Amino acid sequence: NLNYMKNWKDVDTNLLKDGERIGLIKDVVSPFEFNVSDIEILKIVNGNTYETVSYFKELGYKEVFVCLGYDKLSELHLWYKAEELISQNRFLLFKRENKGIEDCKCPLILQYKDRFIEVIGNSKYQSISSTKVRNAYYDRKLDSVKDYIPKVVYEYLSQNSNL
Repeated sequence: NLNYMKNWKDVDTNLLKDGERIGLIKDVVSPFEFNVSDIEILKIVNGNTYETVSYFKELGYKEVFVCLGYDKLSELHLWYKAEELISQNRFLLFKRENKGIEDCKCPLILQYKDRFIEVIGNSKYQSISSTKVRNAYYDRKLDSVKDYIPKVVYEYLSQNSNL
C-alpha cells in the first residue's frame, strides 16, 4: 500500500494508509455525489495544491474550489505558488471557533479576501479538525470526537486501532 502525504505536514502517516483514507472519504461523500480523486496518491501531480487545482482545470473544470479550515489560513501564504493559487482560485473557508477571514492578519490573504467564501455551518463542528481527531486517536480518547466525525470513520478507527 502506498502512503502519500506531503512531507511538510508534520503528521504521522501510519494512522491510515492511502487506500484506507480514500475508501473512507468515498464512503462519507457518496450520498452527496462528490467525486474523490486519487491523483496525488498515484503521483499524477506532485501533491502541491496549486498543481492539483491546475490539473483539474486542464481537464476542463471551469472552477475548482479549494476547501480549508480557518486553522490552516495562517499557513496559506507559505504554500507553493501561494499568490497564484489564491489569486486564480476560489476558496471555501470553514470557520473555526467563530474565526474567519476578518480575523486574518496576513496581507496576501486580505488582498484577495474576495476569493474566499466563508462556510459557517453548525457551530457544533467549528471546533473540530483533522488534527484534533488524530490527537484523540493517539491519546486513546476517540470517544471525545465521536459526535464530530462520520459514524463510518469512527467505527473504522475504533475497529482498526494499531495502538
